[in-house]
Amino acid sequence: MKNTKTKILATALKLFINQGFAASSVRQIAQEAQIGKATIYHHFADKEEIILTLLKQEIENNKDSFPPISDSASPKEIITAAVLSSVKVFSQSMDLIQVIRREVPKGHEILDNGFRSFWHVHTEIIANAIKQGQKDGLFRNIDPIQAAQILITTIFGQANAASALGSYGPPKAGSESLLLEIFYRGIEN
Repeated sequence: MKNTKTKILATALKLFINQGFAASSVRQIAQEAQIGKATIYHHFADKEEIILTLLKQEIENNKDSFPPISDSASPKEIITAAVLSSVKVFSQSMDLIQVIRREVPKGHEILDNGFRSFWHVHTEIIANAIKQGQKDGLFRNIDPIQAAQILITTIFGQANAASALGSYGPPKAGSESLLLEIFYRGIEN
């Protein structure tokens, strides 16, 4: 039963991303998944419930996206981990986010709440690392929260632009390093 539901969700996700939510039908999902429409309706009330389930799963999967960091990690190691985690989350999720933004109004509130949560957690982690870096003499005296917000906004904008321009998939190799280099040059002493 769980495998069938997983198969429905994976098939629907592929179709929603490749051809859009409105252009994908329950009949087409059933055909692609090689199951009957009745099986889909056994698990989901309608197509909208399928995409909202996908969104909720994506948000849940991303809640623990920040990797474990040792207590002895330097501020730069913490910020680097936050950037890598954020880039991974946004590059994995942006296609689904775009479909929901364009075609599924009922998903906007769920999406906004998930993004707000992600934003607050990552901004706090980065801001705290910047504060520690300031105490250690690594970073100049700037507003750590504002700097963290600018960094997260840059990552989100980069993922959004890649999705909008059709550059799907992971970012180009080295783009995270370049982003971090630019960021550190702006905050280092």
